[in-house]
Amino acid sequence: MELLGEYHRDKVMCLPKNNRKQMDLPCWRNDVEIINELFGWILKCGKEKIECRSEDEARYILALWSFEWTDFWVPTDDKYLAEILPRLLVLKEGHDEVVEEKTFFYSNRKIREEIKRQIYLGATLRDEDESEEMESEK
Repeated sequence: MELLGEYHRDKVMCLPKNNRKQMDLPCWRNDVEIINELFGWILKCGKEKIECRSEDEARYILALWSFEWTDFWVPTDDKYLAEILPRLLVLKEGHDEVVEEKTFFYSNRKIREEIKRQIYLGATLRDEDESEEMESEK
């Protein structure tokens, strides 16, 4: 199974910096929703709103953010984003199934969350120090 981190590296991190933008988001919460407002698409998380260029960008950001990434790159070309989004969503669904399978029998919420975090770190090829590296690329 292709890992989400490999896909992101191969499809987005290889783009020139002027063809991608960096997202810096707050910590992930389960109440995030995609909303089409009068002036465009937003991700709403509690009282916080994150403006998006399109529904595809909102879905892309939500997919990576749900893996508890708070900083990552997003392609700025809408056609390219629409091209890579379907595969990203398939990979996310596959990783979510693995997480569900591995945590199903644990009744302790803290243990389930720690297993989920470890699987997400492995699937996204990130480690605890990854965010420091992202800061240096700004």
